[in-house]
Amino acid sequence: MRIPLLKPNPPKIFEFSKYLGLSYDASTFSNGGPCAQLLEERLKIYIGLPETPILMTNATSALTVALQALGLGGGAEILVPSFTFSATGHSIINARCTPVLVDIGRDLVIDLVDAERKITNATKALIVVQPLGFTCGDYKKYETFANAYGLRLIFDSAAVLGATYGDGTRAGGAGDCEVFSLHITKTFGIGEGGLLTSRNPDVLKTARRIANFGFDERGYSVLVGSNAKCSDFHAAVGLATLEVIDEKLSIKKRIASHYDALFSDRIETVSKNRPSGQQVYPILLQTQEIRDKMAWRLKEHGIGSRIYYVPLHRQPYFFDKTGLFPVTDDITDRILCIPFFETISASDRVEVTQLILDGATG
Repeated sequence: MRIPLLKPNPPKIFEFSKYLGLSYDASTFSNGGPCAQLLEERLKIYIGLPETPILMTNATSALTVALQALGLGGGAEILVPSFTFSATGHSIINARCTPVLVDIGRDLVIDLVDAERKITNATKALIVVQPLGFTCGDYKKYETFANAYGLRLIFDSAAVLGATYGDGTRAGGAGDCEVFSLHITKTFGIGEGGLLTSRNPDVLKTARRIANFGFDERGYSVLVGSNAKCSDFHAAVGLATLEVIDEKLSIKKRIASHYDALFSDRIETVSKNRPSGQQVYPILLQTQEIRDKMAWRLKEHGIGSRIYYVPLHRQPYFFDKTGLFPVTDDITDRILCIPFFETISASDRVEVTQLILDGATG
């Protein structure tokens, strides 16, 4: 594509190799090597956490481990919005739990009214997906809801690392656990990686064991485990990225603000006045027909775009034809993510915007 949808901007080799030298000096590149340990400690400080978070291979593994560490399994029902990336659903299945799909509100976050309707005696947890890099705003209302029904609460915060909640605190300390993706397409991208945070040291201790074959201090498997450890090679990239993450977020926030001004309320946008990890820039067209026309129009001009997300209830593995998801269906049919990355030029943003405005409102 002439103007791609996303264009990762990782640190240069010399910027992370200075950290990787620590691993070479110690001849340790996994199993909690020096770079992984250092990044965990620095992320604890950056986010403002009371406990040291856990780096993992990816967010899918981190979410599975989080569910296991919270004692969930055996088919336990987990309330989860249908409007999410498929990895959320796969993590629930991998943890031997059962996803119960829920509609979203107009803010794209899980609808607690619909969630309440779907609670049964088998319901044990609620996953709040913070969609497309945007935080849910007031995380405390979800904590209140979960506490009222005795549910475990996990925030799927895949793309929001560095973003804040409505009270100004950085995402990472809400609920029982939060899970972040460090995939290279994220603003905080290290290649492949995930991060699990919690205020509960016991949950983190259990999660760390599960991620390392269920081993205890003696090296005996005392839990059903997996290998979900992050390598020092990825952690080194993360250390270099952490040095500039606020700058990266600031650049993308300015780009989002420029898009907001260019669309000038002629197209419905999602980003305005919403705290974000600056993952994507979504717009909402009037109809599915117009959205599909715009996607094709952009493609003809060598410009990337993508529909996020294909909701779980429409995917063959999770297919749900019995439930009603009116808001999810409406948003899914109208949403389109347009080019959004640190190095996109102002002229390219103007071109993208004008093509959409001319096609959708002309």
